[in-house]
Amino acid sequence: MKAKAKWLVLARVQLMGAFGLNKLKYSDDLRAKKRAGGAIALIAFAVILLAFYDVMIALAFAAQGAAGSIPAFAVAIASLVSFIFSLIRGCSMLFAAKDHDAVMSLPVTKAAVIASRLAVSYIVDFAFVLLVCAPAFIVYFVATGFTFYKLIAMLAAVVFSPLLPLAAATAIGTAITALTARFRYKNLLQSLLGILFFIAIFAVSFAVSFGANSQEPDMNALAEAIAGKAYPPAMLVSWAFAGKIWALFAFIGANIAAAAVFIAVTAPFYAKICTRLAAKSAGVAFKEKQIRKSGAFGALFKKEIKRLFSSSVYLMNSIGGALLLLIAAIAMLIFDPIKLLSGLTEEGIPPQAFGYIFGAAGLIFAGMTFPSASSLSMEGKSRWIMCSLPLPAKTILLAKTAVGFVFSAPVALIFSVIVCVQAHAGPLMWAALIAAPVAYCAFISMFGTFLNYKFPKYDWQNEMSAVKNSVPVLILSFGGMVLTMGMLAITLFAGAYGFIPLFVFAALSVAGCAALHAFFFKKVSLYDGAPSAPETKAPKRLY
Repeated sequence: MKAKAKWLVLARVQLMGAFGLNKLKYSDDLRAKKRAGGAIALIAFAVILLAFYDVMIALAFAAQGAAGSIPAFAVAIASLVSFIFSLIRGCSMLFAAKDHDAVMSLPVTKAAVIASRLAVSYIVDFAFVLLVCAPAFIVYFVATGFTFYKLIAMLAAVVFSPLLPLAAATAIGTAITALTARFRYKNLLQSLLGILFFIAIFAVSFAVSFGANSQEPDMNALAEAIAGKAYPPAMLVSWAFAGKIWALFAFIGANIAAAAVFIAVTAPFYAKICTRLAAKSAGVAFKEKQIRKSGAFGALFKKEIKRLFSSSVYLMNSIGGALLLLIAAIAMLIFDPIKLLSGLTEEGIPPQAFGYIFGAAGLIFAGMTFPSASSLSMEGKSRWIMCSLPLPAKTILLAKTAVGFVFSAPVALIFSVIVCVQAHAGPLMWAALIAAPVAYCAFISMFGTFLNYKFPKYDWQNEMSAVKNSVPVLILSFGGMVLTMGMLAITLFAGAYGFIPLFVFAALSVAGCAALHAFFFKKVSLYDGAPSAPETKAPKRLY
């Protein structure tokens, strides 16, 4: 095997294992293949929906005569989203994998190992960039005309644009990991620092968005704000499409250089960082304390909270929606967008109508908080402890369910209260904007537990596989987005009667919670012969 090809072989093995492709290829389990088919169908639907929105935005640029801004805007948006999700993903694909010892024993260099692991993340980001840029570039070609130079520039932009945001986000994650590797509570510190970076990035994004002083939706101004201020490298793409060939080479060189520098700088310290992360923290001196009495549910709930904060990957990917909603609530306090929008409309749209719209938009982020979709899978090889507890399965699963609700519901309430105050809400709006998010948070948490019970994933090599690359997470991510965006569209048409669809949405969420409690939580069992197992039908085995 040639030395230069070793990282490609490692990347292929890593990719096949990360998404379960290798296991699915050689498996005879028909249920697993049906689940994979369902997941592929769901992803295909989400791809079509995202492409539709992408085309609509590009057509808005073309309608205002701003088609020339489409390439820079598409690349900037795709790169920023890739950077944010790479930052949330952290370094789980790079460090602390279960196969670290086996891989490092192979005759490969550290740089090859790092390159192979980054290649898997690159493939994921490249697929997203292609999905965002391809429909937008098609509209651009239709509006401005097709040339082979533009085609080459488009291919170069799509292929190389994921490298810089991936390298930057992974460098930040690596720095946080390296700085906290020696600390006893390194996982908690990594989570807190990641949250701070997450909040800071979105705070800057909100500042840029609301800082644009335009009285009407100007797509050129929007492209300048996103590409020129939020992500300046995208301006090289704009200049390249304008005929400046040097800008195209500069864009390609900047992205390749970023990835190469990261690999070169990280390689000498890679083994040390992995060793420190795998090392156990030093013990502390014994201190006599009075034992506190706690119920079974409380003890299980505390255990789930500790597990959540023990992994920065699990934490950031599970409560990202709550963080986004909290940032949105803070931004609303600062900028008061309802008052701003009410003043810009010539028709005199009342602030109550905007209140329903913002309340429905908050449901999108509230539904993105679902640690319950991964809590069972995160048990991994330790799931036998859960199954051996002398407790009903309902108690164990409800403790896992409560974690997501505790994080999402309070933040959703804070956001709804701010919306109601700024919209001068009446009794109906107060009731609708409080009932809908609370009921939806409860349903999402319960439904996440149900999906993770039906589609568990225990044989993961790193935590990212259980947290991101699983059927429950895909269903809740894309399905919840489609559901809440549809709810937002209905609320837009309802206007001042927005409380009606919100009340219906709340009632359906409550009905879903009641159905899950009656037909799942009351009858579920973790193993055959459990006290809560039904007598007529054997429950599904989890191990």
